[in-house]
Amino acid sequence: MTGIITDTGGFRYMGITPDTFEYTADLLRLGVDVPEIYKKTMGTKTKANFELTKRIIDRMELLEDGKVAFSYMNTSDEQEVKAEPR
Repeated sequence: MTGIITDTGGFRYMGITPDTFEYTADLLRLGVDVPEIYKKTMGTKTKANFELTKRIIDRMELLEDGKVAFSYMNTSDEQEVKAEPR
């Protein structure tokens, strides 16, 4: 189920087919706790994630009257907040 959730972006990406939902329905029938897996996969944020997000927002620059936003992060940011690869 984790693969279905991540590969579909939480069922938001293009390319989702009726089969995607059928496979998910089969897993639900087998007792898989889809909402719990979704929460852990898509909804869990670590302290490192928040720290990286803060850095990115703090560096954000708005261009073209606010129509374009620009920011960045680098490997030293990841190391400093002790982020782990996903």
